Amino acid sequence: VLDRDGHFLTSFGTVGSADGEFDYPHSCFCTQQDTIIVTDVFNHRVQIFTRFGQFLSKFGRLGSEDGQFEAPSGVAMDTTGPHLRTFGTPDTLPNDLHRPHYSFLVVFTQDGELIYSFGSQGDRAGQFHGPEGIAVANAGDVVVAECGGQRIQLFSFADLIQ
Repeated sequence: VLDRDGHFLTSFGTVGSADGEFDYPHSCFCTQQDTIIVTDVFNHRVQIFTRFGQFLSKFGRLGSEDGQFEAPSGVAMDTTGPHLRTFGTPDTLPNDLHRPHYSFLVVFTQDGELIYSFGSQGDRAGQFHGPEGIAVANAGDVVVAECGGQRIQLFSFADLIQ
């Protein structure tokens, strides 16, 4: 963790599966509340920390049911609506990006409660081949980078929840 001037503040985490440990941390996002959200790929979860690395909470586990992941990769947050939303990509392992079941994105509250999911396997708008990176623009639009689909898709958040 660095400050705005690039000075070292702290580092945190070790290899493992306990709270605060990681098995391939992949993507992180800093919230306006000074928390850090990290996708923990091979522990199949998302962990939340203070800005100094103190473990706060986690959600997700291995599986294909609501609230479960298989190797989540990207995370982003939108604070424009009534819920703080976490967008994650329940993606597959890098050598297996085309499994249909994991070509979608999920939306959670900050407490890990599933709000909804969207997307499917394919090349059309709203379909994915390996969604990897995700971000939320200031206007609330959702931007998704697909490594398998070799493209960037832009969605209106309002359209996604209708």
